[in-house]
Amino acid sequence: MTEIEIQNLLREKPTRLLLRLLEDARIEGICACPTERIVGPDGITRQHYVDVSYPQIKTELATREHIPNKIESKAIRRTKARRQ
Repeated sequence: MTEIEIQNLLREKPTRLLLRLLEDARIEGICACPTERIVGPDGITRQHYVDVSYPQIKTELATREHIPNKIESKAIRRTKARRQ
């Protein structure tokens, strides 16, 4: 796949999936990102993957909205509860 195709693929993926892929890529520098599922003529579903590098994932995540971690989520819930 070309760089632009990989960018488009990553743009379609949910942020939480990208965060999991980022963890995998931190160790190896590259990880397998699921692309599509194809049902073969034998009826078996196969998942296709493409190798994505750590910098590619970081670049896409930089464009996304921040997802709060556990501590931040707890603080947000408390703040909302106090307002009500």
